[in-house]
Amino acid sequence: GGHETPEKSAQTPVYLAISKEVAHITGKYFRDCRVQDDPFMKDRELIKKLYETCQNY
Repeated sequence: GGHETPEKSAQTPVYLAISKEVAHITGKYFRDCRVQDDPFMKDRELIKKLYETCQNY
């Protein structure tokens, strides 16, 4: 991540914005135009830490 061309970086968000195939899908993490597991979402302690940090702002 972070080393893609602008075109490659825009591919998934553009796909999600215009594709009727995924218009009904919400609350999922996409990468390379496909639903992917997000390891962060499985780390309850990290989620709690992020939430607590955000509460300070």
